[in-house]
Amino acid sequence: MDEDRAYVELQFCPSPELIPIVRRFVSAFCERLLSQADAASRLALVTHELLENTVKFSIDNVSSIHLGVAREDGATEVSIRTRNRCSAEDRDSALAVVRDIENSGDAFVYYQQVMRSNARRRDGSGLGLARICAEAEMSLDCRVEGDELILVAHATLPDEPDAPMVPDIDDPTFAASSSFDGRALTVRLTGNADLATHGLLESLLPRVHSEALRVAAPEVVIDFTRLEFMNSSCFRSFVSWLSDVQDLPPERQYRVRLVANATMLWQRRSLHALRCFAHELVSIES
Repeated sequence: MDEDRAYVELQFCPSPELIPIVRRFVSAFCERLLSQADAASRLALVTHELLENTVKFSIDNVSSIHLGVAREDGATEVSIRTRNRCSAEDRDSALAVVRDIENSGDAFVYYQQVMRSNARRRDGSGLGLARICAEAEMSLDCRVEGDELILVAHATLPDEPDAPMVPDIDDPTFAASSSFDGRALTVRLTGNADLATHGLLESLLPRVHSEALRVAAPEVVIDFTRLEFMNSSCFRSFVSWLSDVQDLPPERQYRVRLVANATMLWQRRSLHALRCFAHELVSIES
């Protein structure tokens, strides 16, 4: 086998019991091959959703799934393809959904719309194909050959960048370190962000912003779990940073996830204020 190309293909009888087994296999295969936990998780999600489609809509006892991985020019092309025989009605329905996703121009906005419209649906979620594009960030193609439905999810995964070009801070009362977690840029804060260390934070956040733009990071994670306190001057530095992200064209903006320590009660109020200031960008995890 070409060392830059690998694939796995399985043909099986559609069964709900097999879905988690195949999903876990794909996740382990991709994590070993790609060394990217985030990518492996996304591909596992796609595998599960596509396999559920084959179980729900197959009209015989034969389905297949093909996973392909190819490295080329500093990136990795991945694809997951399923094929199964199904009714004309189900083929037309899948073609219509994929066409609607393509025409929407924004897979995540379309996903939100479908979530709202299907909130009270009882015969399945109707979300699987939209979820592939919105959550797993993969493109989706659909075609019909005879009475077979063929669905192909594919994406180009850039090679993981080296260590972030954001200098660590190691002050006696304040520290900051950064790393890449999948494609997300994570910054961990420790100690006290106060008058004595305001200048350090004031210089750190623009570097974080520049690095996120340089590598086209979809998300920046700020881990506050070991930050004991933050004064208003440092808080304002975060407001300025979020304002800079808001001022970017929509296609260059990145999400911001704030990881809170539930035992630090000031974080509950302060991070909530940041969330309200930039609600379209910021989420809070605790």
